[in-house]
Amino acid sequence: MQPLQPQSELTPRQKAVLQSLLLQYFQTGEAVASGMLADRNGLSSATIRNVLAGLEEEGWLYQPHTSAGRLPTRLAIQYYACHLALPAPLPESEEERLRREMDQAGDLGQRLSAACRFLAEFSHEAAVAALAPAKSEDLREIRFLRLHDRRVLSLLISTLDEAREIVAMLPEDYSQEELDAAGRYLNRYFAGWGLEKIRQELLRRVQEKRALYDAQLKRVLVLVHCGLAAERAQQEVYLEGAPRLLELLQGHPHLAEMLEALTRKEKLLELVQALLAEGDAGARTGVRVQVGLERQHWPELALIWAPYQMPDHRLGAVAVLGSARMEYDRVLGALARVGEKLSTEPGGAPPIGLILEE
Repeated sequence: MQPLQPQSELTPRQKAVLQSLLLQYFQTGEAVASGMLADRNGLSSATIRNVLAGLEEEGWLYQPHTSAGRLPTRLAIQYYACHLALPAPLPESEEERLRREMDQAGDLGQRLSAACRFLAEFSHEAAVAALAPAKSEDLREIRFLRLHDRRVLSLLISTLDEAREIVAMLPEDYSQEELDAAGRYLNRYFAGWGLEKIRQELLRRVQEKRALYDAQLKRVLVLVHCGLAAERAQQEVYLEGAPRLLELLQGHPHLAEMLEALTRKEKLLELVQALLAEGDAGARTGVRVQVGLERQHWPELALIWAPYQMPDHRLGAVAVLGSARMEYDRVLGALARVGEKLSTEPGGAPPIGLILEE
């Protein structure tokens, strides 16, 4: 997601006029006339027209047709969300409800579900909460144990001496001798590598080699791939407020496919993985805003999300996904508070705070 960059810094007058136009647009969803802006800002019609012309020339506004008022561009909406909207504190009653629901939740999954439900109800938009799988450390040793019905137990020992067991179903049955040979191959050539990097290198080798070791390489690749698939299945994703998404996406050319993907949570997995892959660890602080989700084929939506990190290094995100005309001040305040609640539990990471990033 590339941030939108303004061509030049706005003057105080431009900011005031742009904010007035955006607030009116958020209420009505319609083009805003210059006369209304002149009245609200105490400026002459000529001055307003000059300001609007400058904003339009720099890419902040556009006219749907010549005689219409102006509409904000995606750049303007994102600028408002990141620089003009002031996060609103939660009302006392909502603060108490959030505290009660989070405290009543048991394990982390229940807490994420409660956080997601609160955000959806408070914002009247869709909300997503997710926890990525445990971070895959570099491999020190791997062993395979044949079970029954084509199942294999993989024992992975990381370079940090952490052990993890994964049971996976294979497409065909392997003998214990074949599994032992696969383990020796991986331990000999890939000690110190991450699983995903191993999988990519195995794919490259399988494509290159056509002789003696082709069958063994493919067998090793199948074992590694099944282990990775089992890890991905551990990712937890929660969605609340789905009817709001359906309302916003009504008439979308790919609605049927999107509904099926949402039902299986594929679209949400794709979204969360894109969020967590952004930037380095230093960038994973604060609340981030993205207006228009072209990569997920949701250009008409806006996303506000807050990352967090668990003591076991797993990354997660809580997000509000909804209309680009959402109430940014309320959503920003609620999301920051929910993120703080998730991050300040005993043993958790420090509060994420409210650092807005484009």
